[in-house]
Amino acid sequence: MLWIDKNALRLNIKKNTTAFNAFAFADASVVDKKQNVLYGVGENCEILDGTLGEGVGITPLMSEGNKVYFSSSTSKARSFFPFWGKDEDGNVISTMSVLTEHGGIWVGHENGAYWEYIRSFGAKTIAFTAVDGDGELTTALVGYSGVATYDARKGFQTSSIKDGLPVGCYFLGRVFCAATPCTLLFSAPFAPLNFTDDVDGGGKVKLPTDKGEIVALIPFKNKVYIFFERGISLLTPAGSAREFIVKEVGYYGTRILQGSVGAQGNGVWFLAEDGAYRFDGAKCLRVCKNLQIAPKRGGQVCNHAIFLGKYFVTYQDENGEKRGLVIDVESGEGYYAFAPEGLSVYNGDMMCVCDYIVQTIGVNGALPVGEKRVFEASGIDFGNLGLKSLQTLVLHGAGVVNVSVGNGKKSKSFVVDLTKGVETVRVFLRGRKFSLKIELQSGAKVTAVTAYHESAATLK
Repeated sequence: MLWIDKNALRLNIKKNTTAFNAFAFADASVVDKKQNVLYGVGENCEILDGTLGEGVGITPLMSEGNKVYFSSSTSKARSFFPFWGKDEDGNVISTMSVLTEHGGIWVGHENGAYWEYIRSFGAKTIAFTAVDGDGELTTALVGYSGVATYDARKGFQTSSIKDGLPVGCYFLGRVFCAATPCTLLFSAPFAPLNFTDDVDGGGKVKLPTDKGEIVALIPFKNKVYIFFERGISLLTPAGSAREFIVKEVGYYGTRILQGSVGAQGNGVWFLAEDGAYRFDGAKCLRVCKNLQIAPKRGGQVCNHAIFLGKYFVTYQDENGEKRGLVIDVESGEGYYAFAPEGLSVYNGDMMCVCDYIVQTIGVNGALPVGEKRVFEASGIDFGNLGLKSLQTLVLHGAGVVNVSVGNGKKSKSFVVDLTKGVETVRVFLRGRKFSLKIELQSGAKVTAVTAYHESAATLK
């Protein structure tokens, strides 16, 4: 009888424990990786203080107990804006309205119970609030068709401008807008439609022609900044209220994408073809360096909103797929998310349209149909390039998660209940590198993952 010393066979086997005490979003652009941090890419999930949890979600807007629907047979929703008026007591009120991608104007009556189509004002039109000569709030519409105002008192009124661009803002009583070729126009004070170039009226400023098209006009720190495709300029008064100097501000990145530029607090956030940026009024800083953001080139038009400390922007990636990106304005870190229609801020909420339903976007909420909250790490070798046997994973957190572990040839999946705060998964999978996919169900979070593995010359 042949006697085998099992202990002797295991002399070349080394038991190891790898503890990942935090998560981080990162892709191939990250080179300085910290130990005990599990790096990966995510969709619709957020990492806060190293803990993997839910990202932003959607909640249906309700009107008298019913969901509010919006759909147009001609164009998708681009942004929400207020239709200004007054109630019977003279109080200022706003009615939720929608601009479509082709410039269609829809007003939602009875809190969106039904929608009234007004007219079209041209593709890529933008809307913002201005004040007229009577001190009344009105909506300014700026697009290729020029400038118009829209409110409950006077209805729809147009200006004489016919060569406008879908770029504009309201600042210190004036409407500022862009026109071709490379001209900045401004209205008379509190006269949104009066662009007559005279002492008591509006005026114009010639702009540099070597920076591409104007993509945004942004009031920031009591000044107006002009964002071109390939540059940023500051508009400053020079003597009278009708005289301005255009001063260039340092920006040396790639093309800035129209519809992506927005200001909040001490920063202006925007998306360029080489990534995301924060502008502080003097210089630009690349943010969200943990991700390789690659928008489709060619001057696409994005949608953005800044709300509750988050910069949310939707765009087409280099493969033509629509993507959502969420960046924390404090840390500058970001993650990918769903990409809704009509992303904008209205009446104190971040709004959108998903599945033809008007939704609000917040930290807590559901996801659009077909979307999941997923974190996926690949190429995990536990610091050893050789053959290994991954035996068990111990997960810490809360709620229920779906876990998949692969070795490049096959994978194993598990449903892990973290109600008790910790749970062990028996994997028993051999390989040189492993992948780990964690799908969060509603309310779930994961704080740490510990892997128990063996490596040995005898493993084949």
